Amino acid sequence: MGVLFSSLDGLIIRFIKNPTFKETAVLDSEAAPHAKRDLLLIIRLSEHLTKRAKEMKKYVTVG
Repeated sequence: MGVLFSSLDGLIIRFIKNPTFKETAVLDSEAAPHAKRDLLLIIRLSEHLTKRAKEMKKYVTVG
């Protein structure tokens, strides 16, 4: 799962550094679609990680 977290980290960093968020008065026609794509990937990857974590939790014994 480390690779997945690393991928998520990279996506989040790329998303927050997107030029779309630096100048709100001007919409960058190239950067905006990239931000949208990155956000969708962040959501999907987060959902996948949540599912994997829940599956792994089943195998962890307490005690």
